Amino acid sequence: MLFLRNVNRIGKVMPKKSIQRILIANRGEIATRIAKTIKLMNKTSVGLYIQVEKNAPYVLHLDEAYELPLNQLSAFLDMETIISIAKNKKIDAIHPGYGFLSENANFAQKVIDAGMIWIGPKPETIEKLGNKEQAKRIAASQGVSILQTTYEEVERDTSFEKKIKKLPLPVLIKPMMGGGGKGMAVLRDFKGLSSQLEESHAIAKQAFGDGRLMAEPYLEKPRHVEIQVVCDQHGNISTLGERDCTVQRRHQKMVEEAVCTHLNDKTRESLHRDAKSILKACNYVNVGTVEFLLDQNNQYYFMEVNTRLQVEHVATEMVFSIDIVKLQIQIAEGTSVDLSSSTPNGHAIEVRIYAENPDQHFLPSTGLLKNVTLPAENQNVRVDHNVKDGQAITLLFDPLLLKVTAWGSSRSDAIQNLLSAFDQVRLVGVQTNHSYLAWTLQHSDFLSMNINTQWVDSTYPAYLRYREEHLDEAVRIWQYQQWESSHSLWAHDPWNAFVQNQTPCIDHWTWNQQDIPSHYISKQEDPWIDYHSLYKNGDQDWIYFHHHWYVFKKKKFTSSSKNNAVENQIVAPMTATVIKIHALEGQKVEKDEILIELEAMKMQYKLLAPIAGKIEKLHCSLLQVVSQDQLLIEVAI
Repeated sequence: MLFLRNVNRIGKVMPKKSIQRILIANRGEIATRIAKTIKLMNKTSVGLYIQVEKNAPYVLHLDEAYELPLNQLSAFLDMETIISIAKNKKIDAIHPGYGFLSENANFAQKVIDAGMIWIGPKPETIEKLGNKEQAKRIAASQGVSILQTTYEEVERDTSFEKKIKKLPLPVLIKPMMGGGGKGMAVLRDFKGLSSQLEESHAIAKQAFGDGRLMAEPYLEKPRHVEIQVVCDQHGNISTLGERDCTVQRRHQKMVEEAVCTHLNDKTRESLHRDAKSILKACNYVNVGTVEFLLDQNNQYYFMEVNTRLQVEHVATEMVFSIDIVKLQIQIAEGTSVDLSSSTPNGHAIEVRIYAENPDQHFLPSTGLLKNVTLPAENQNVRVDHNVKDGQAITLLFDPLLLKVTAWGSSRSDAIQNLLSAFDQVRLVGVQTNHSYLAWTLQHSDFLSMNINTQWVDSTYPAYLRYREEHLDEAVRIWQYQQWESSHSLWAHDPWNAFVQNQTPCIDHWTWNQQDIPSHYISKQEDPWIDYHSLYKNGDQDWIYFHHHWYVFKKKKFTSSSKNNAVENQIVAPMTATVIKIHALEGQKVEKDEILIELEAMKMQYKLLAPIAGKIEKLHCSLLQVVSQDQLLIEVAI
């Protein structure tokens, strides 16, 4: 359900073509979100799915759904098949959502050539702005500040490395034709430049089909601010406030909010003016987002334009009481949209719940979802998701599970509403960043907006200490639950007494892949334990209290193995695919030399040699899917 407080102002309707049947060329929570608006507009939503997701929650929200022939996510990149289905099902228009083909100019043109309406910018606009070099040239032509940047003319340009060395350190390397943090790297010296370029080239080619890279100075401690722009076919260009997307990990956003309370009026007006001038110079039509970095002196620099619906559009919708997807469809139909009088009301904050383990440096997490409980939606809380009980979260998918967005009359009210909603979220079986997000929302830096894009990295040690400090509470809850479960039904049974030295032993359990030290609870006759939940999940106990999730895992003892890897072994930190093996059996290696590279949920990870020595045994092969804690390599001294 979409919750709007006011009715947006829409001008006269001059449709080029009536849209009734809309194909959503996407999946997951964004497919659900688009389908809801299509239904509210009394139109028909048509969707796609792969066989493994035939019973996914988003499919239930579609009026019609058709299976793609290839049972993997790349099926959503198969332009010819998607166009063929659209033609056969008499589709009027295609909405691409975000990701996949949403910023593919070739696909947009194919949709138009097939006689359907593309719900998005013109193909030539997508192509122009999708190239970061061209986009920056356009911004500079409008007098907008940009960072000094160098680009590859062709893939693996031999002069590129020399050009990079002329830039001031630190330097940011990133793909020219994609985003989402893939292939991005920060270099504080040029020692590993060649190897980093090789890696970024490979990632860019695989992720975006274009291996060209760009490099620019890396701003220290900037803020990430973006402007939501709406442009119709009649020359109306409006901005719907701004969003702060500064809290990020691995260059991917975690927390987004509208509007930016840290901006002064002069900077805000300038940002809006520059965002509109960039899109006006491109004859932009439909919804777009112009992104900027603000340095510590409040000087801002143009980054890029996202020619699609943003993941974080929900925050803007809640403060402007507007449906951005509805605007996209109306603009595609030819409606005149004048939002010049729209003003924000209150504050909204969106958080992304990812399938990852913050206690292990945000490594991807897989498993079977159980005990799924989500907050009730109302005027102040919105939940966008694609999760349900029994759903398998595998390496196949992006780690984003759901988004929770809360509105408040002020920023502090929005934070409190979000924390209240967060306290109702239960996801067992797959580790998430739930605890980390709650910690962030309550951190003094976040409350005072004293944050930057490197804040997550700089405060990560403090988060780990915070988790260690509250482990004792989790252990007390676990022990009390073990004791309570052994109660006799006879009220006067002497064994019902909670005795300190008779509390259950936790020596045979682990947390965060480490042994849990023994703890005892000192309780009176009527033991008190704070509000909590404990869920049994196979050999794991999942404990929740005060926004904390702790997962205790029972040790498995065998006569030939130990629970934890010894120092000369490399084990898989998560379920992943082996994409590169750098050493063979018998080969000599140095300590911290890269031995194996893994890929999980579109991110890549390097595993280093634990000691200097020789590869004694290789327990994995290229492209093998390995499980968490699986032994991969043994190194002999």
